[in-house]
Amino acid sequence: MSETFPRHPQAIRCPPSTSALRDLTGNAPLRQCAQAAMSVADAAQSIPHRGAQILGAACAALLLAEASGIRPDELFGMARNCMNHADGRRPEFAAVSDYIHNEVFHG
Repeated sequence: MSETFPRHPQAIRCPPSTSALRDLTGNAPLRQCAQAAMSVADAAQSIPHRGAQILGAACAALLLAEASGIRPDELFGMARNCMNHADGRRPEFAAVSDYIHNEVFHG
């Protein structure tokens, strides 16, 4: 995704700013976040080494944080807020957690 400046004679395309990415991340649709988390978990399941599954997913998260310019601790805080509400884990993410526990690690 990039911003376009159409009035510029060469229609300059610039990557979104860290601030814009932070806003997009903080306002991301909950169900789509859960779907993305399930996709990552599903992809990790195809890697036979359990340690590589965990570290690979963590590396992807760190690379996303670095590319976006959002500090990893801030990004993980946003993720924690997205996954949980006052009564605990949101159902969409409870399903992802159950999938990881039952299918990825013990499947």
